[in-house]
Amino acid sequence: ALKLDPRNAITWSNKGASLDSLGRHEEAIVCYDEALRLDPRDAVTWSNKALAEDRLSRWREAVHSFQQFMTLAPAEDTEHIEYARKHLRELEGK
Repeated sequence: ALKLDPRNAITWSNKGASLDSLGRHEEAIVCYDEALRLDPRDAVTWSNKALAEDRLSRWREAVHSFQQFMTLAPAEDTEHIEYARKHLRELEGK
């Protein structure tokens, strides 16, 4: 799909999620970064990137990504916002 449309942010984000689920966090972050370059207001990609960064012990980066998510997430997405808040509290202790 990326060969057909390399400017599709959702496809980059989905590829990142697939790589992340395989434990390939570094590669996932590269995909998330490309997705965010194309669509910097995608809250889901920011959240997924934060989780990958956290798995790699990149806590400062994870904090930044979670903060970006919380800035962009729709207010009605309370479940994911609370999840991000919880992770931020945990990261502040590291």
